Amino acid sequence: MRRRKTPQSNAIHNEHGFTLLEAIMVIILVGVLGALFLPRLSSDAIPLNSATSMVEADLKFAQELAMARNPAAGSPIGITFSGGSSTYTLTDPVGAFTANRTFPGGVTITSGGTINFNKYGEPQTISSITLTAPDGSNNSITVEAFSGRVIIS
Repeated sequence: MRRRKTPQSNAIHNEHGFTLLEAIMVIILVGVLGALFLPRLSSDAIPLNSATSMVEADLKFAQELAMARNPAAGSPIGITFSGGSSTYTLTDPVGAFTANRTFPGGVTITSGGTINFNKYGEPQTISSITLTAPDGSNNSITVEAFSGRVIIS
């Protein structure tokens, strides 16, 4: 009986490892990906992103606190940002919760203002806050009218 030849029996198998071309392509790919993503991991971006997240969380907290406490029109719950400073203040008119927050890593407030929330969670005063890292990069934080949604750009 004759054996039938399969395509695999005619193929020569090279099981000795990677070719030089494959190794070079992997090195080039790793180099390109490193060049793209390494600047995003700069040490100055971490404190700026942490400070931005901290402000976003505190704005949401102040909004929820205002809706829970139902403050009178003359005594809103809010946050005050002073330009040129690295701290900001959460103000509760009842005095149950008032705190000063300090940014990490030399992040400062470039442009500030006060954002107050009414009993419906709507911001009564609208302002845009800009945070700046020591390397000059910055994030802008805006609170939308009516909804109080926090937008970071």
